[in-house]
Amino acid sequence: MIKINMDMRKRGDTIPEHFNSAEAAGEFWDTHSAADYWNEMGEEEMEFDIQKRTFLVPVDAQIYLIAKKKKFI
Repeated sequence: MIKINMDMRKRGDTIPEHFNSAEAAGEFWDTHSAADYWNEMGEEEMEFDIQKRTFLVPVDAQIYLIAKKKKFI
C-alpha cells in the first residue's frame, strides 16, 4: 500500500519545472521528500566527463604553513 503525504498534496506542491540555482534546488529538497513525488519523476540519461579530481586531505596547520612559505601551495 502506498502512503501519500496528504498535507503536501493539500498544499498543491509540485516539483518546479526549473530551479534558478543549485541552492534553490537544495532548499526545495531540504523540505520535501522525493518519496512524495516518485510518480512525477521520470528517468533521465546523463553522461559525465570528469577531467579533474580533487582530493581533500587533512594537514596539520604547521605543515600547511611551511608548505605555503616554500610556495608548495
